[in-house]
Amino acid sequence: MKPEDSIDYFRRIAKQSVSKVVEISKWLLDVAEELSNIYSNPRLTAVTEIMHARLVAVAINLSEHFNENERETLLLQWEKVTFRIFGLYQKDSRTKVGEYTRLAQKIMGLNDNKKYIQDNGRLIEYHVELVNLGDDYPASGINKVLEDADCYNGWDKEARYFFYNYERYLCGKKDYNFPKVWWDKIWESTTQDSIEHIYPQTESLAWKGKVTRRKEFHANRLGNLLILPVGLNKKLQNIGFDIKKREYNDVPMLATKEIAKFDDWNMAMIETRTQSLIQWAEKEWDDLKL
Repeated sequence: MKPEDSIDYFRRIAKQSVSKVVEISKWLLDVAEELSNIYSNPRLTAVTEIMHARLVAVAINLSEHFNENERETLLLQWEKVTFRIFGLYQKDSRTKVGEYTRLAQKIMGLNDNKKYIQDNGRLIEYHVELVNLGDDYPASGINKVLEDADCYNGWDKEARYFFYNYERYLCGKKDYNFPKVWWDKIWESTTQDSIEHIYPQTESLAWKGKVTRRKEFHANRLGNLLILPVGLNKKLQNIGFDIKKREYNDVPMLATKEIAKFDDWNMAMIETRTQSLIQWAEKEWDDLKL
């Protein structure tokens, strides 16, 4: 529907029923509030830039037929499949428009379907619908799209989202307090201020000889990237790895401490970490099991 068609529609409704105008206005306010909540959460930027994906999240939040646990489960699956399609597989905004839109309409249509209130299978049904969105982009294929991908240029928001989730995973695995204060500052900064190239983009004397097959190397591979607190990235730039890893070890983030354990940093190390991160991503963004 074009914007002018929408305006004409509301004009016709206004002439027919005052109560309907109030109802629609309230619904529009609810949608606006949900969108405001989405836009105010910087962590979700990597999964909410696609308009039709946002529609489904708003529909889940506004539906009267999901309890809080069901809503949380569906939103988690929505987040997983959406990042997999548009983040990991890097599909553009023309992808799955009809599928997302129809699902949002179906979810919102529940509010007019009174008999559905008694249907205890609603969580399973809509979880399956969300899973089906990602059938063409399985978690098992992440390796093919990320192994040699440029994970910096044009992928900066996605990189921060990726490593945020990785940090949460490490903290949970080692029962370590998640460094929320540090990450709040990272989200407030520009991506260039927080994404570190361990092997620098501009090679200094300290890095000479660590990469011998230059044609096969690019510094923007996933395994060569790291998220650092604001200011530290600019401070380190292309200084030697011995100094870098001492700074990494002082940061209260487990991902940086992982890198500090390496004795050296070269193509072999980048390859090892890239594969390790991809293996983790295949599990992290696989479909939620109910």
